[in-house]
Amino acid sequence: MKEKKLNNEVVWPTESPIVVRNFLQTGVDLLKEKIGALSQNPNNPLSRVCVANSCFSLEPVRGCPLSCAYCIAGNDCRNLIIDENSYHKNITEIDRGKLIPRIPEMLFPGEVLAETMINHPGFVKDKSIVSVAIGSSEAFLPGVEQETWAAMKYLADHGYMNPFWFAVKLGITDPLIGRWLKRFRFLKKKGIKIAISVSESNAPAWLEPYRGDRFRNLEKVKEAGVHITHHLRPVIRGITDSTESLSSALNKSLKISESVCIGGLRIDPGIVLLWKHINGKDPNLLPKFTDTEKGLPPRKDLPENVITKVKKLIKKKGYKTPVFTRSSHILSYAFDIPDVNLYKYRVEDDSVFLRISLTIQSSVKMKQGKEIVEAFREIAGSIGLPMIRFKAEAEKIFVKQRLNYQEHHLLIHAISHSGVLPD
Repeated sequence: MKEKKLNNEVVWPTESPIVVRNFLQTGVDLLKEKIGALSQNPNNPLSRVCVANSCFSLEPVRGCPLSCAYCIAGNDCRNLIIDENSYHKNITEIDRGKLIPRIPEMLFPGEVLAETMINHPGFVKDKSIVSVAIGSSEAFLPGVEQETWAAMKYLADHGYMNPFWFAVKLGITDPLIGRWLKRFRFLKKKGIKIAISVSESNAPAWLEPYRGDRFRNLEKVKEAGVHITHHLRPVIRGITDSTESLSSALNKSLKISESVCIGGLRIDPGIVLLWKHINGKDPNLLPKFTDTEKGLPPRKDLPENVITKVKKLIKKKGYKTPVFTRSSHILSYAFDIPDVNLYKYRVEDDSVFLRISLTIQSSVKMKQGKEIVEAFREIAGSIGLPMIRFKAEAEKIFVKQRLNYQEHHLLIHAISHSGVLPD
């Protein structure tokens, strides 16, 4: 790793994300650092500690050899091999084949990121879910797995019981399985819970070139105490949504997986860049592609009746495996915890923070001895956001200040971890 002067300063609330407009003259606006990064300073390890939808994700490396045509790892400039001075060149002036790193390159050691994360006010000891390389590589890939373990061991050695979640496609290869079984057993003895979600949607080779058995060795991992779940994702309209394709994907997992999570594909700006401008794929193959190109908020597309199809297929194959459509619900099931994203209380209207029935608000007041908005204010203060104020209008709870992505997600997570609301 190239020597760098570390800057561990915590700026919280964090800085606004830096966006590079019209990256490589493609019309794509790309984040400079990863989405949810807790610093915009590349010399600060917090720039690779990210608030993901359901967890903290430590991103010690950049680079993945799997070469998926829609890979989201290119959603930020830092994950690409390009100098800042070239951000506004025309894409035809650069070697597109070398833009996406395929060999993992360490940016910060896993141990450094773990130490940095636990010192952040938004991290909740023994509660916050932790992942590694979820947005940049594969956690158990040679060249990455040692940093994954360094982060896990650091937390375990310092008395932290936080659960770990990994979303992978590669699984754990034969040369590594022995050491990882020992590691999983070591963590299990400490009472630390682990879940591995394996992404497998029976995608064709032109979409996902890696053809190996993604569930290989995971039966042994399951026996070591790890919850194995099938991420049946991405289900893409006209590509992986047929009954035959879904059935083939399920055949690979049902003997091992303890749950199935179905999901579509959200066309983030990085996917537009990779799919159209780097890989030269037809934009018409992906739903909602042009919406993202037009600057509309990216939204996932899940083909109609897929959930019903999957449930029927599981039943027909003689299994009772539960089916979910949100990763946080999988984690609730795996770890026996409330939904970290509080979807039960969320609404489509972004101006509303949460919608909580008056009955539940009264129950909270009886148990906590204070109004729900005051309970929420104290929780906000516990994660370093004492300035946040809430307002209740009947069932609707509003936040008086504007929250950025990181603040909003960590506040939601903290409320869930507090147990103030019934699950």
